[in-house]
Amino acid sequence: MNEDEDSDTPFPVVPAHSLSYQIPGSLLWASESVLQSDMTKIIRYSRKLPEKEGALVKELNKLRLVAVTYSMPDLIDVLCAALTKEEASATSPQATALLNQCIQFLSTNKNPLERLVITQKQL
Repeated sequence: MNEDEDSDTPFPVVPAHSLSYQIPGSLLWASESVLQSDMTKIIRYSRKLPEKEGALVKELNKLRLVAVTYSMPDLIDVLCAALTKEEASATSPQATALLNQCIQFLSTNKNPLERLVITQKQL
């Protein structure tokens, strides 16, 4: 055998291409600045309802999953308070109903596997 071949692959161990404990798409991004920008996005989307309904629901589900996964119930309380403030200043009845439904879901549901889904029948 050639010496170069022996130095490339240590026998009998195969070199790992990636670490086995790294999960793509994991929730390890929960830093203060990211959470604050997500809250800002949610507030911005809530002001543009009903046009931004899909984006609002997506961001709410993402932030709620982080709060439940990392045991941050205060984050959900702050989110509910911000949505309540936006509900008071909502201009359309559809936006008010949607925000009310989001607040009820966030304040009552603690199961991390459930997601907020809004259909037209619910509004």
